Amino acid sequence: MSGYSISLCMIVKNEEEFLRRCLESVQSIVNEIVIVDTGSTDKTIEIAKEFNVKIYNFEWNGNFADARNFSIKNATSDYVLVLDADEYLDEGSIPLQENLKTEKDYYIVNIKNYLDSQIFNHQAIRIFKNNQGFIYKGKIHEHLNIEDYDGLTQETAKILIHHIGYTSKLYMKKNKHERNLKLLLEEVQNHPSGYNFFNLGNQYKANGQFDKALGAYKKAFYLSKDRVYLSYLLDQMGKCLLYLKRYEEGIELILNSIDGFPDYTNLYYTLGELYEACEYYKDAECCYLKCLELGDVTNQQTIEGVGGHLARFNLIRVYEKKGELSKALEEGFLSLRKKMDHLPTLMYFIKILKMGNIPVSNMKEFIDATYLIKDQSNLNNLVISLFMTRSSLLIHYIRAYNLKVDRMIEAIALQYGGELGEACEVWKSIDEISYELAEDIIALSFKIQSNVLLPKVKEHFSETDFEIINCLVNKENNIKLTKDTETLIIKVITKVGLLDDQRSVLYLLNIVTNNNSIEHVELVRNLIDIGLKEIVIEFTRNYIDKNGISLEYLEILGDLYSRKGFFLDALLIFNKIIELKASYSIYEKMYNIHFKMKDTHAMDLLEREILVKFPLAMWVKNKTIMVD
Repeated sequence: MSGYSISLCMIVKNEEEFLRRCLESVQSIVNEIVIVDTGSTDKTIEIAKEFNVKIYNFEWNGNFADARNFSIKNATSDYVLVLDADEYLDEGSIPLQENLKTEKDYYIVNIKNYLDSQIFNHQAIRIFKNNQGFIYKGKIHEHLNIEDYDGLTQETAKILIHHIGYTSKLYMKKNKHERNLKLLLEEVQNHPSGYNFFNLGNQYKANGQFDKALGAYKKAFYLSKDRVYLSYLLDQMGKCLLYLKRYEEGIELILNSIDGFPDYTNLYYTLGELYEACEYYKDAECCYLKCLELGDVTNQQTIEGVGGHLARFNLIRVYEKKGELSKALEEGFLSLRKKMDHLPTLMYFIKILKMGNIPVSNMKEFIDATYLIKDQSNLNNLVISLFMTRSSLLIHYIRAYNLKVDRMIEAIALQYGGELGEACEVWKSIDEISYELAEDIIALSFKIQSNVLLPKVKEHFSETDFEIINCLVNKENNIKLTKDTETLIIKVITKVGLLDDQRSVLYLLNIVTNNNSIEHVELVRNLIDIGLKEIVIEFTRNYIDKNGISLEYLEILGDLYSRKGFFLDALLIFNKIIELKASYSIYEKMYNIHFKMKDTHAMDLLEREILVKFPLAMWVKNKTIMVD
């Protein structure tokens, strides 16, 4: 090892699960490893000794900076590299010595944090010259005191650190939420800086305390006008307003923030989410397209994919909500070609194929052309997606690839693949069946018109509820549902629909809605999702005939008529809704119909109305500016 010497400095406590991977990733590129232990009771020290490290004990005092500074004090090399035990150096990173040839005072490093379902990228100073007086400040989220110096040199090192300790499971295991919140509250009390309020906001947000997070972010904003994290702070404020359902405030905040950070993709992504939440779908579409134009930002805090697969996924959802299924499929195709391992996109793609009432053989062609299976992980993801969506194609892929699957998966594959007798025999051979799978067995019982499988799921229900389920399968009338059985049947109806048992769907709909006297919008939308449009049209029309106007059912009818190409019927319905309640979403739907009809005069009239009544609709303003 030549060039500048490097000391790896770490503080640890009970890190036996991660420490070996961390040390293995750097052992050949550092000159010494300094580990400060704050009270491990597991095999952490035993593992550390395998790597010829210098181990020091430090009595924990609730201050991360103190422990970090103690580790630096014991470093003897030219440069210090700081890692946590749940981090490791990427194998493809450029060697540290290559980075240090520029002899900067400190180096910023890109860090990839693995959350439950996302990857968060941020940057931090992790390499710096030793014996220069650098120290850490802050009880928690400690940071190097570079602001105490003038004329320091720095650059971004071409290395990547992976951080795997941010999953909710690990956070709960180590009780990090409670610990971090306590330390951060102490910090803002003693040192009310923008950075400390920013971190407090992040912690509240991670805890789901969005109102408190927003309050902390606001205090941080006024103290952080020149800080590098300002764009991310503003984005997180918008996220909090989204979760608090204060959509208009959020839209105004992000629009103003974009003026200052026009190339920060996250802001457009959050703005798209806000617009989507209040059904401004044209503006949401514009935002997600802008995300794709900009791409993921580099050297800034960001969720990985907001300029790529995540934006496309949201765009797929927006097109589906607008009834533009062909566009949704096209975006799904593009997304899966670039990011095959994003399961939500694959499942949504399969869902849209079902919504479009595409024949099974054509669905298979679509999937084969879109999702090119290259290895076992691709195949596993496809099987998982087909299982989760209860696709009739699951049995095909199991057989085509000669897969050995769990009996439970086999039963589901046979059931929704139409091989009902074989599915019954497999279900009978399974000893323990979960509550979730009980829904599938009950759905199958409706399809085969038999109670023979119901004893397999009896343990999940009270005697009263189990008797009600038996009566329902027998299609008895005047059945009074309990709260639990109503919740169950709402889920079962969708699975009955997937088995193409329309008679049972209508029977259960009448039971749940008390013979069409109770409005149930969510259930009706679920039936549309699985392609039962004709049943929904008949059902909602009967409801309106019997009970009078239902704005939500009317909107559903209008959407369905529009998708079927019955534009005049859809416009009559939407005009009726506007007479009763003028909401933006209806204006946009009418505009889209007139666009399809090429009625430019009607489009112009609607644009003028939208400009006056809905000032947050930016697509109209932008269109007007372009024309002017």
